[in-house]
Amino acid sequence: MTKGKPVPVVWAENGGAPVAGSAVLAPERLQLEGGSRDEPRSREIRFADVVSVHIGRKPSQRVGGRAAVQLELDDGSTVALAGFAATMLHELAEVLWVATGTHPEPNPETA
Repeated sequence: MTKGKPVPVVWAENGGAPVAGSAVLAPERLQLEGGSRDEPRSREIRFADVVSVHIGRKPSQRVGGRAAVQLELDDGSTVALAGFAATMLHELAEVLWVATGTHPEPNPETA
């Protein structure tokens, strides 16, 4: 994932309906754009507002059936992002860990 270059993703806010679109990494934020022509959706996530980033694999954490990067924000809300390519999940997580200064928590299921 390169800064300024859109990457196709599906995202969901607070466990809501999935939105197909793109994610663009900017210096201090992640910009999500998508939806449909009749119902466009947009979401800006400032890295300073991100409390934690982890990969969610549980059914309740998936987006459109895919494992997703979970962003927990300081206002208590969550945004889950899934890439269209299987390799995008870990790349997206790594970029967001670095950008937000968060680190993944150890997963007792895989430790």
